[in-house]
Order: sequence, then C-alpha cells, then structure tokens
Amino acid sequence: MFPSTLLAAAGTALFAIQSLAYVIPEGSINARGVVNPDRVRREIAPRQSASAAASATPSASSTGSGSGGSTLDLKLTNSASGKMYAYIMGMDATNGKHVFYQEGASAWYYPSGSATKRQSTNTAIDATSNKLAIEVDGNSDKTITLPQYLDSGRVYIGAQPMTFRMDASGNLVEPSPVDTSDANYDFAWGIVELAWLSTELAADLSYVDSVALALGLKVTTTDGEEYEDAGLPAGSLKKVCDELAAVSDDWGNTCVKGSNGDLIRALAPAKYVSANSAGSLSTFFDSYIDKVWEKYASTTLTINSQESTWGPNVTCKVSGGGNGSALTCQQPDGNTYNYNKPTTMDVLGCNSGPFTNQGTNNYQSRTWPRLCAAFTRSTLLLDGGDVTPSSQIGASKYYTDDITNHFSRIVHEVVTPGKVGTGAYAFAFDDVNAPGTGENESGMFQVANAKSMEIMIRGT
Repeated sequence: MFPSTLLAAAGTALFAIQSLAYVIPEGSINARGVVNPDRVRREIAPRQSASAAASATPSASSTGSGSGGSTLDLKLTNSASGKMYAYIMGMDATNGKHVFYQEGASAWYYPSGSATKRQSTNTAIDATSNKLAIEVDGNSDKTITLPQYLDSGRVYIGAQPMTFRMDASGNLVEPSPVDTSDANYDFAWGIVELAWLSTELAADLSYVDSVALALGLKVTTTDGEEYEDAGLPAGSLKKVCDELAAVSDDWGNTCVKGSNGDLIRALAPAKYVSANSAGSLSTFFDSYIDKVWEKYASTTLTINSQESTWGPNVTCKVSGGGNGSALTCQQPDGNTYNYNKPTTMDVLGCNSGPFTNQGTNNYQSRTWPRLCAAFTRSTLLLDGGDVTPSSQIGASKYYTDDITNHFSRIVHEVVTPGKVGTGAYAFAFDDVNAPGTGENESGMFQVANAKSMEIMIRGT
C-alpha cells in the first residue's frame, strides 16, 4: 500500500460501534483523506500506506502516467459450484457520499440514507429492487463496468445474498463477522478493497478481520501487463482452521461454524477477543510484551521511519518503571514522544493504546504502525530485532516466536504466492516491509494505467 503519505497516520477513528457492526459516517474523512471503516486496520486509498514509497515494491505498481480511463472493467470468476453474490460499495470520489454499483446503471446508486431524507435506525438497503447484487453462477464468470471513480471501496462477495443497512444519521452499517444478530453472520463472505481514482487503481485482498471465502486478484493494464495476487486456494478455510487448532484450543476456537455445521470463517484474534474476552487469547502477548519492555530498558530500539529507504531513524528506550513505564522515542526533528506499554489487545488490533494516531507529527505517524508490526510478527526479541523494519529481518523470520499472531502466520503460510508477494493483508499494518528486500507481504497492487480487474472466487 502506498507512497508519499502514510495512511498509518490516520486521524481520529471515524467508526462507531453498534451491535458490533461497522458504522461509517457519511462524508467523514480522516486526516489522510480516507474513510476509516473499522478500528482494526488501515483503509485503502491511492498513494497512502504504512509502508510508504521507500518500501513499495516495483512490481506492485506500474509506471503509467495515470489510470487507463474513466471506466474500469471488473470480471468476477466463480470456480465454486454454488452461486456467489458480489456488491461494490464505497465513496463517490466527487462528493464523499456512500454509493453502490447498480447493475445496468450508468451511474452510482445512492442509498436513501445518503440523501437528505433519513431513515429509521438501521434500515436495510433494498438490494433486490435496486439490483445491487452481481450474481455469478457456479463455474461461470461475469464482467461489469464501474461507471465512475470510486474512493475507499470494497467488493463484498457472499455465498448468499448480503444485507447492508443505513442508520438514522445516514451512516452505512457494514456486515460484521462477530455479531450473531447480523443478517450476514451465518454464511461465508469475503472482501476485496479498492480505490480507483484518476491517478491509479489500488487494490488488495483483505483478511484483516477474518478468513472465509478463498479469493484471488488480477489487474491488467492498458498495455497488456498483468499483476496477479493468487490469494488463497480452494479449501483454505479448513486448512487455516486445522492449523489454528493445532496451536491450541483457544486459537482453534476462533473458527466459526454456521447453523448447518459447516465452517464459515476464521476470525482474526482481535475480532474474536472483542466478542469473547475469556480465554488465553486476551492475555496471549503479555509475557512477550514484558520481555520486550525489559530488553529495551537497556538496549536502544531503532525504528526506521522509511521516509526514504533507510530512514531517518527514530531511537527509543523504555523509561520509568512499573505501570508508568513508556517507550521514549527521540525523533529526527528533535521532538520526544512516549509510547505506553501495550496490552495484548493493543497488539492484536494495532488500533488502541500506543497504537493510535495521537497527533499530526509525521514521525509519530510512521513510528507506531512499524512498532505494532514488529510486535505482531514477534521480531523485537530476535537477533537484529533492535532495528525495525530492517533488511536483516525479512518475511522468513516473521512469526518465528511461539508467542506471535498465529492467525497472520497461518494465513501467510496458506496463501498462494502471486507475482507481487505472498498476497494477503492478514493484520492492520501488513504493508510494513523490510527495506531493500522487494518484499510485499500485503500483496497490494498500485497500478497507474489499469484497464481491468479480475476477482477469482474459489469458495471456502
């Protein structure tokens, strides 16, 4: 995900919690100009990411001077036996209002909550009458054309028809993977994120919240070049769940079965703990965090801001004692900033405690996503882990500690390597990459002259 500015520096969280669903305020934009739909991760938009220009891989973006045109073909290829339902939603790039793709229409569909008339709380959007679903039969494909540019977009793909709602204030309430009262809870669905503006198409496969449907992604440019993120192969959900269960019962419990007894998703640990606070996962990282704090009370932690490939660096040490201790960081601009000791939930979500945007300082914005990435991947206690990100500690050394984000580890092990990397956003700042390695853990595409995009749907 992208150069010049850092989405990792996202401003005040713009979501509200209502029945554990995601509520996106209409027209609300964070400091980086991007709608932030939930508290667990960054959101996608052209030229913004945690990894910044210095660590973007050359293969992840084309060198064209702009997008391929004002329309974009989207092909949905369904190799599963059953019908799938796709919904394209996002923000109208011209006015910041919620929009959906409407089959056969030449412009976006604005749900009623996006107009001046407000509906009662959590009113379902009529997806059937308004033809919002793109139905793709089993073992077939369908191609549609996006009529206009789309910001902060998502393609939701469900094994059954999906429900989207607007609240009384005109905010979009998106599906939740943990709310058992959500109409979309009892079947598998997945997400592809995209932002398509005049400058470029940016897209990724998102498994930050859960793994359900196995998806792949391909982008073709106007000059015929292809970028493919092969994504997860068919049968991945069972494999992910088997591997999670092999770690421990609590990790295995993150897998969810539907009312028919079939697996429907594996929850990311932050999502699981948010709905199930009992069990070992709520304190899983505690001992690792203690060891990190102990190490860096006497050792300097150097955090590469990646403003350029090799820096400048932020240098940090733990100061104080007990519950009052903090990681005190000296920034290249001469300012000092303290990061309080995180909890397990802070590490799992990368969106609370020290891992939140607490100001507009550029180095703060670059420091905390990289710090949380190092905790998530458990690299801070490795030899050489006192410099992060570092060319000495690349993807082969991530998740090698017993205390690590096993969900992220397993997703990356199961995913099929594509042309741009290991192809999965498996935690909030998976776009933090080791400098100078050419790695692209998130599998993000940035394509300046995109002509078409294909989403491969392989079932669970």
